[in-house]
Formats: sequence, C-alpha cells, structure tokens
Amino acid sequence: MARLRAFAANGGVVYDLLMEKKRAAQKEARILKIDQEVTGNRKVVGLYETLDNITILNIGKRTTTSRFLRSIRNS
Repeated sequence: MARLRAFAANGGVVYDLLMEKKRAAQKEARILKIDQEVTGNRKVVGLYETLDNITILNIGKRTTTSRFLRSIRNS
C-alpha cells in the first residue's frame, strides 16, 4: 500500500498502472495456454510410441534401475 501511495504522490495514475498489470497477466495467461496446447499434443504422440520399448519396465522385478526409470516415465 505504501508503494502505491508513493506512486500516486509522484504523479502516477493508479488506474493506468492496474490496467497495465492486468493486460500483462492476460498476455502471460494466453501464452501459457498456447504452450500447454502445443506441448500437450506432443506428449500424447510420443507416449504411445515409447511405452513398451524398455524391457526392464515390463519384467516386473523391482530393481534400482526399474524404479528410477518408472519415476522418469511417470513424471
């Protein structure tokens, strides 16, 4: 609140500041939405292709290597 009062006391227009922040937040949200759409499509395509390529994951033994690879696959 003190920063806002100092901004107004120095001749700044509070409404313009708030609208600028709102536009920046909307732009950031729009960019994130587009990024998620693009990367979401890639994940679906690549997931089915490499799901059963590593045999150690299909054996069923719980080794350190299989736990590590499963953690990578599930992240």
